[in-house]
Amino acid sequence: LPLVQLKALSYTIVQGLVQAGIAMLTYLQSVEGSAAVVVIFAIITAIACEVLTKKVIKAVQAAEWWPLAAPLMKDLLLNCGYSEEDCTPELAVECYAFVCVLVGHHIISGCLTLPVVWSGWTGAGQVGRVMFLSAGLADVAYDLYDFLKKFALCF
Repeated sequence: LPLVQLKALSYTIVQGLVQAGIAMLTYLQSVEGSAAVVVIFAIITAIACEVLTKKVIKAVQAAEWWPLAAPLMKDLLLNCGYSEEDCTPELAVECYAFVCVLVGHHIISGCLTLPVVWSGWTGAGQVGRVMFLSAGLADVAYDLYDFLKKFALCF
């Protein structure tokens, strides 16, 4: 393609992306859009957390350092209100693994806010603003997943 056509094609693609960014930002700022994204993110979060927690449990149980860390985790669980009989080795490794996965979720969400943190709301552009709003909605999605999981475990 000649250079003029490439420039025109590039301009068309960029314009399309800007329009898509504006549409996404508008959708995320609506109640319906935010709710839909939270539900989608909650489903993704639930699947990711459950799968990754199982993988981390296996990795932690196989780690050389875990037998030394397990009593510390048990003490932490006791300090958080768990009873002595509830503090099984399985619970300790599951709680440890889940915290590791949750930290990963928070790191990802936090990184999504960086364009706005560094450049401000207007300086971050459409993509940065969508990322920032997505980070907040991802946190709400985690809360929804966590509430539903805890509610289901009560029965």
